Amino acid sequence: MEKKARFRDCGLAYLLCLVFIIGISFVLSSIISAIVANEGVDASEVTSRPGLNYISIILSELIFVAVFFIIVGLNKNKDYKKSYRLNFKLDFKLLGVVAFLGIFVMLCSLNLTNSINILFSYFSPVPLTGNLGIPMQTFWQYLIAVLLLAILPSICEELVFRGIIYNGLRQRFSFVVSLVLSSVMFMLVHLSIYKTFYQVILGVVLALLVYYTGTIVYGVVFHFINNFAIITFNYAFGNTTPFEFVSFGVKEILISILIFLIGLTITFLVFKFLKGYTSKHKNYFELEENCSPLENYKVDSDVSYEEKLLNNSKKNEGMALFIISFVIMLICWSFNSFGGFI
Repeated sequence: MEKKARFRDCGLAYLLCLVFIIGISFVLSSIISAIVANEGVDASEVTSRPGLNYISIILSELIFVAVFFIIVGLNKNKDYKKSYRLNFKLDFKLLGVVAFLGIFVMLCSLNLTNSINILFSYFSPVPLTGNLGIPMQTFWQYLIAVLLLAILPSICEELVFRGIIYNGLRQRFSFVVSLVLSSVMFMLVHLSIYKTFYQVILGVVLALLVYYTGTIVYGVVFHFINNFAIITFNYAFGNTTPFEFVSFGVKEILISILIFLIGLTITFLVFKFLKGYTSKHKNYFELEENCSPLENYKVDSDVSYEEKLLNNSKKNEGMALFIISFVIMLICWSFNSFGGFI
């Protein structure tokens, strides 16, 4: 069985995500319209109902599970656990480091993200909100928020973005290019201009975790801890988090940049430790091969013309689909950020 992801699956998975997102948006819009017509209430009152928001979040996350299993189903001759880095060998020392990173990255990026969001709000007609989108007045609502906004995203989104997309990109591009592309794709799929900076940062950290540990499981842990910390702080402190500025002037922005740079330095040192630690235990961690992703496509100069054509075809397989899906998602992100159609 094949043990590597395929580049062509990146574009297909991304395109399926977009199709499902638009489909679910259409279904929810139809439900809202039906409720408005039946009850004679304002649409904004319907969209603010917790039950509808719960359904929307659940369906949004199930999109990624559906896409993952569709791709797995289309690759029946592939060892999907190896291909998509579903290695469940856990090291408790690394789990502690990853849990620390999950909270640390959030706190160091918080104020700079907020200041950038305020800047974006001047260009986007979509209102900037400071809440998480669902109520958390009671402990039970808090637990529901943890399930919907921490547990589900950490599993469902990582299966697609670090499992299929990042590992697929690595078959065609260098590590740095794959890291950047997968992070931007992760940001675009949220279809909002707000928190784009933070989502790219998360995408970079999550891809680094896959690269230095050889599995997406530590990314799932990081993603969960990061979201869990945000939810818990919002619940405990009332739609805010510790060390969060209530207003932004020049002083606050400069402090935000300084905190982020300090956090960036410490995060770099943490990943330096991760690199050294996992390199010493290569028999335990199934790390990526240190070779060019295109080495498999190199051919000798004395091969036949037909073999060269076949080699070029394999090298470029899926590139058109990847470009099309990326451009369409970028267009949808732009329209939704500046027009709000989804």
